[in-house]
Amino acid sequence: MATLQRETKEEEDVASNTSSLHSSLIMQLSILVLSIGPAVLAAVVYLNSLSGDLVHDDVFAIRDNQDLKPSTPWSHLLLNDFWGESMASPTSHKSYRPITVLSFRLNYLWHGLEPWGYHLVNVLLHSVNTVLLGWFCMREVFVCPRRSYGFAEHGWSVVVMLLFASHPVHTEAVSKNMKELQYREGRREVVDLVGKVWSLTY
Repeated sequence: MATLQRETKEEEDVASNTSSLHSSLIMQLSILVLSIGPAVLAAVVYLNSLSGDLVHDDVFAIRDNQDLKPSTPWSHLLLNDFWGESMASPTSHKSYRPITVLSFRLNYLWHGLEPWGYHLVNVLLHSVNTVLLGWFCMREVFVCPRRSYGFAEHGWSVVVMLLFASHPVHTEAVSKNMKELQYREGRREVVDLVGKVWSLTY
């Protein structure tokens, strides 16, 4: 009799674990599905920036920055400021942004000084930020008391993603629109947000 009860209990535990795993997979899938629309919107809104040029600060931060060139040692990214000047130099701007400069260097290795690639990375980073913000809202802000994962349960998080994706306040950071010409110094703001929202979410 005790053996039968133990076997029944083990079967219930297995069924419970399977149900919990199934529920977790459904939750992850529903969050992913709910994030696709806002991520696509974030990209579509800024597609027009892909045809912009490298102008203004881009001339110094990208075109003339020796830290982006393959001949420069990678260690210089940690020793120089945003503009490629040594941090020890008295003329340095002291704007230390090695992750942003690293992203520019990877862009440069991929397509040289072609402006579309720098713009494309900013647009993709904006889409990533949109999704991360939505996930943060789903997990921490608009927490659903029930274990169901449809639009009704995460509707406010989707609204936040849609507003974030399309709000004009992001125009400068994503496309840096100056007199109909875009430039890429806004990458720093977009990269910063990826790190901040990721750290809050996970």
